[in-house]
Amino acid sequence: MAVGMIATLLAKEPERPNAVMDENREAPVWRRFFEAVVGPFIAFFRAHGWVALVMLAAISPVPDTGLMMGPMANPYYHDLGLYEADG
Repeated sequence: MAVGMIATLLAKEPERPNAVMDENREAPVWRRFFEAVVGPFIAFFRAHGWVALVMLAAISPVPDTGLMMGPMANPYYHDLGLYEADG
C-alpha cells in the first residue's frame, strides 16, 4: 500500500489541464457523450480486435451472481436469527 501512496504523491500533474478542460467545455454535448461513452469501447476494440468480444462476453455475466446472493443468503440469515421476515 505504501508503494501506491508514494507513487501518488510523486506523480506530476498534467502540464495543461485547464486548457484541456476549457476545450472540452466548449464542445457540444453529443460530442462529450460520444467521447466519454463510445470512445472507450472503440479504443478497446481497436486494441484487442475480435478477442474483445470474448472478453466482454466473459465479464458481462459476473454482476448477475451478486444479484443472486441475496435470495440465497436470506434463509441462512433467518436460521441464524439475524433476519426476521415479519419485520
